[in-house]
Amino acid sequence: REAFDRNAADPVVIANPDDRGGIAVDAVAPDATVETTVIVVQLRDLLRTYERAERESRAEALSETPLALPEGGGTSPYLTFTYTVLIPVLVFLPVFISGSLVVDSITEEIDEGTMELLRVAPVTVGEILDGKALAAVAIAPGQALLWLLLLEANGTPVANVGTILALMTALTTLVVAVAVGLAALAPD
Repeated sequence: REAFDRNAADPVVIANPDDRGGIAVDAVAPDATVETTVIVVQLRDLLRTYERAERESRAEALSETPLALPEGGGTSPYLTFTYTVLIPVLVFLPVFISGSLVVDSITEEIDEGTMELLRVAPVTVGEILDGKALAAVAIAPGQALLWLLLLEANGTPVANVGTILALMTALTTLVVAVAVGLAALAPD
């Protein structure tokens, strides 16, 4: 534990017998980083192996047969990280970028006084805001699709791309609508 506190060890695993004849395991890993994901996956595999060995060595002392453990899956830390962290970030980051983009666009127009210049054109303020919102909503699915195609090109298949993009577009529309409303009501 002292080595972990000095950053000289990545995880700390302490296994002690408990009061019921089992083994209590305490595991400590670094705060959430990419390295943490790899460490947690490795610890999980180590603890599963340890549990299997304990079950086998203690099987004769049991009065009932315990539930069978599922066969170990051979997931890689890369795939775990890709599907649980990377893809959600790549798909949902454009949602919030679009919201930020439309807020900045509207507030800058108001701050710089160029909204008055736009009102000279034969369009209403609502149409100006709708155009900015539509542009912000339109670019997000395109960006997410490009990320997903890049992952596919690099050998990481992504299923249900259409459903992912539809969900992402709906969320983008909601975020952009809230952003437009906030920017129009409170431009400061």
